[in-house]
Amino acid sequence: MLSTGEGNIALQGGDVIFVPENLISVMGKVQKPGDVAFREGMTVATTIAAAGGALPEANLGRVYILRGDERIRINLRRVLSGRSPDVTVQSGDRVFVRESVF
Repeated sequence: MLSTGEGNIALQGGDVIFVPENLISVMGKVQKPGDVAFREGMTVATTIAAAGGALPEANLGRVYILRGDERIRINLRRVLSGRSPDVTVQSGDRVFVRESVF
């Protein structure tokens, strides 16, 4: 439910609910902004895909990882074309996809 943002399950006696503590927040111009479950080895591209992908008005040249006091700029356009390596994210990161001005 966290990764897709869809679905509602009726609970019954004896059910166990697992809430992952390791999340990444995805904000900005993506289909489904919010938290996605962190998995070891996730990258910026897979994180944005888990949020439904970038919107048409997204500026893929200016994607940021916000990690503590750090702000790491990623040119996702170059990553997706194979000209730059994808960047691995960490649990607790926030990924922000800016809007294009054009």
